[in-house]
Amino acid sequence: MLRGITPNRMIDLFVGSDEAAKVFGGRTHSGQLVQRAGQVDLRRVSRGVTALQREAGMAHPRLGGIAAAAKTAGAFRSLNIGTSAASTVYDVTNVASQGRPWNAFKKNKVGYSADVAQTLFDGSMTAALVAPNPVTIGAAVVTGAVYGGLKVAQHWPEIKSGAKKLGHAAVNAGKSLAGGAKKVAKKLNPFNW
Repeated sequence: MLRGITPNRMIDLFVGSDEAAKVFGGRTHSGQLVQRAGQVDLRRVSRGVTALQREAGMAHPRLGGIAAAAKTAGAFRSLNIGTSAASTVYDVTNVASQGRPWNAFKKNKVGYSADVAQTLFDGSMTAALVAPNPVTIGAAVVTGAVYGGLKVAQHWPEIKSGAKKLGHAAVNAGKSLAGGAKKVAKKLNPFNW
């Protein structure tokens, strides 16, 4: 214990409070009581605490709801939500800056499609981090797979060229390794001493 900070408090700070999740989390999508901070829908926590503070006549009940959701989420999940949301805003700006969708698609079919897929992936990732359930997680998986496939298609010439260079380098390394192994074997052979 360091200045009143216990290991459990540190864990709650970084990965989220399971106790807060049990109190405010309600039930999961499958009807089970929430047991872990990673299962909880943060919107539900925020709404529940906001309603309780509003009934108690507290000033700024919404801030209390947001604080309870942040405590339940922990630092890592909160940071992930923030960066994912910022990435989504950046991606939306990137797609919007390319002009009218149809014209942008005509100019660069695969590149524009990859940018749209990246926007959808980052948005679905944000939703999955805030409210983990089969729909949001499934959306993140599907949009991630589409985005990954489009990025491979977009950069296929570079990938092909890099694979060719890697293959040549591996063959050359194998040849030099084999030559070195022969020299070592010759030196280790007692008949060559």
